[in-house]
Amino acid sequence: MVWQNLALDVLKGLGAGLIGAMVGYVKNLPEGQTFDFKKATPILVIGGIVGLVAALNGWSLTQANDWIALSGIAIMLNWVWSAMLKAYANKQTTGKFIVKAK
Repeated sequence: MVWQNLALDVLKGLGAGLIGAMVGYVKNLPEGQTFDFKKATPILVIGGIVGLVAALNGWSLTQANDWIALSGIAIMLNWVWSAMLKAYANKQTTGKFIVKAK
């Protein structure tokens, strides 16, 4: 019974984080710009993690968001996502997964 309640809380937190991130992303789209899945993915992942952290710790979404932002997790996830996109683009052109430093 405890695991069921925890699982339900985690799913609620995850859903709340994803919905909040999606609303924030769509709300802040510049006029005339369409939805871009590549740009939205890290935002949605971070939103899901915020909701997960909030549910597991019994925090509000604001407290979890502040903790994620101050810990650097959000920046790290964004860098990892950018590196993955660059490696994939390089794979398309050269056949090798390589991320070149500028």
